Amino acid sequence: MQLQRPVAVKVIDREHGSPRVIREAQAVARLTHRNIATLYELATDGERAFLVSELIEGDTLRSLGRRGMLTDRLVARVGTDAAAALTHA
Repeated sequence: MQLQRPVAVKVIDREHGSPRVIREAQAVARLTHRNIATLYELATDGERAFLVSELIEGDTLRSLGRRGMLTDRLVARVGTDAAAALTHA
């Protein structure tokens, strides 16, 4: 069934630890927090794992930094949000 919503798909090759990927995906799937992308699905084809998650659109910190737009205030907000997500996890 096609849900017609944009998603992010991360492809992980088998040599990057298939059992670990499954354990981590199961742990992330149990989390619900505004600063953690929702994981919708984990699939494998024997060679790769596919993590399908909520698509978060926007600039990366790297691109903001390269354009000189990474302000102290933004860095503090990102750090605070990341700490809140880690505390929840």
